[in-house]
Amino acid sequence: MEDAAALRAADAGIASHGANDAARGAADLVLASPGLSTIVLAVVAARTVFAQVRNHVVYRAAFMAHLLLFFLLAAAALRPSDFDSSWPQTFSMPVVGRCNPC
Repeated sequence: MEDAAALRAADAGIASHGANDAARGAADLVLASPGLSTIVLAVVAARTVFAQVRNHVVYRAAFMAHLLLFFLLAAAALRPSDFDSSWPQTFSMPVVGRCNPC
């Protein structure tokens, strides 16, 4: 019974496979298999998922920066009037704004 109070007070209480019912009820996580290798496997899996998410976010940010740089350089270097005479001599990029409803 003294384990239940400590498990309740802990930030993340973990009860092992052979814990009594009070400890299982107070724990945040109850291990289904004996031993602590389940925790190690869960930490390895969580680190793998975190690394994949971080790599994806870095990839998307780099891709968007590359795309934005390309369009800004293309807009600054190319004049549409050189390709189509119906365009005016001065060219301004339209500003697209997004308005969030209040």
